[in-house]
Amino acid sequence: MFSNSEEVRIAYDANEVDLHARIKVRLDGELVETTVGRILLKEILPEEIPFRLINKVMKKSELANLIDYCYRYGGDKKTVLLSDRLKGWVIIMRRWLDFHIP
Repeated sequence: MFSNSEEVRIAYDANEVDLHARIKVRLDGELVETTVGRILLKEILPEEIPFRLINKVMKKSELANLIDYCYRYGGDKKTVLLSDRLKGWVIIMRRWLDFHIP
């Protein structure tokens, strides 16, 4: 169990937890069951996007819903920034998968 998302980041950077490891972490005073990857994804989101929108398997349609939500509640600039960050994040995740899955 982690007390906040910063602890999760520290543990991941130290190779103590795997990207897909199921964890419990305290977010906004509430204990949430999630994965390390979702906590890392949370780091690039604007504050208008609630964690519940990404605390699930993120398929293509879910990513489209995430961008739509950002546009509606965060505006143009935050949506463009999120899209750029997601593009980089997806590239990194694909490289990780190529390296870790035979």
